[in-house]
Amino acid sequence: MPEIEAALDQQILHGLCQTSQGAFVVDVSHLSPEGCTATAPAEWQDDFDFLGLTLEGKAEINGRVVRREGRLADIRFFGQLSPLAIAAWGRQAA
Repeated sequence: MPEIEAALDQQILHGLCQTSQGAFVVDVSHLSPEGCTATAPAEWQDDFDFLGLTLEGKAEINGRVVRREGRLADIRFFGQLSPLAIAAWGRQAA
């Protein structure tokens, strides 16, 4: 399954990030069961201890920002995304 993992590293998924400061669209990459990288339309202004993330309008998961730099943020999930859902997105990208 290395080709699926490589496809996921390069694939951009559409997401909606909901925080205490409002909701905004993000591009999600480097998706794993434990977390992802999110690119926002503007610089991340806060280290969010709690946020909601909806991926492709299908999967919802909560998490927190563990690192931010400009428009990029690494998000660590509370719990895990289903590896089956991640594999399905990877197959679509391959």
